[in-house]
Amino acid sequence: MGYTFSDLEEYLEKYVALNEASVLFEWDQETEAPSKSTDYTARTIGVIADMRYNILINDKVEKIIEFLKEKTEFNKLTENQQCQLMEIEKEYERLNAVSKEDYRRYNELVSRSMSAWSRARDNNDFSIFAPYLSEVIELQKRFAKLRSKDGMKPYDVLLKDYEEDYDTEKLDAFFEPIKEATVKLLKEAVANSDCDKSYNFQRFDVDKQRQFCEFLSEYLGMDMERGVIAQSAHPFTTNLHKNDVRITNHYYENNLESAIFSAIHETGHALYEQGIDEEITQTVIGEGLSMGMHESQSISYRIII
Repeated sequence: MGYTFSDLEEYLEKYVALNEASVLFEWDQETEAPSKSTDYTARTIGVIADMRYNILINDKVEKIIEFLKEKTEFNKLTENQQCQLMEIEKEYERLNAVSKEDYRRYNELVSRSMSAWSRARDNNDFSIFAPYLSEVIELQKRFAKLRSKDGMKPYDVLLKDYEEDYDTEKLDAFFEPIKEATVKLLKEAVANSDCDKSYNFQRFDVDKQRQFCEFLSEYLGMDMERGVIAQSAHPFTTNLHKNDVRITNHYYENNLESAIFSAIHETGHALYEQGIDEEITQTVIGEGLSMGMHESQSISYRIII
């Protein structure tokens, strides 16, 4: 039996929609949700993860992917469709390597762990977060081993989720000379610095900081009709699609630069996401090309500009 890309799109649309639902819950949990909501929300996120797994990991989707991968059929697809097919094949392999039960457990665990991290941070007590971190690491190590092919190191398996064309060998060779030069430069700078930064640690009204940071984000180009800024324990950027990009910031009364540079950094991420092409937004290829590419935008704004 033959298939067309529209047969696959039926599943892709649902998969992307469920991802967006998870993003909304995670955003709410990090910004506005009451502290006692964590366990119930984690359960809901687990149910969504379960549905997401079922949408993708089934015999029909496997058959469609295998059929469309054949050279004759693949060449009939548009470039956009080819990229979506290649991306969803990789996602299929990532999910299919682990059990549905572990996948749901992992998503619930991550949801709960963020709340634990926030409590640990507020109380300066790492022991609150430690057991969650330990379990996350153990699950990730197990997933990496299950996904490993041809003797690939577990760390390289996980690295390719963020930088597909790199492994530790390539990155070690890349970073070693940079590390050597940077550490030397940093030591020299610290030893010879007479910069007075006392201004940064005076008291600065949080509401005025918030207003100024919002001004900075808009000044740099963030479209506030397609974006929003909230407050969280640690700044981050997330998005549903190019017309719904969300960043957060955190404000300290006695550290002015923290929020300012966080606003600039997260705005760099937001501009990347708001610049995604209309044709691919809200598809499996409608996000950052890689972590390095994404961070390069943020760091360009925060450090270079």
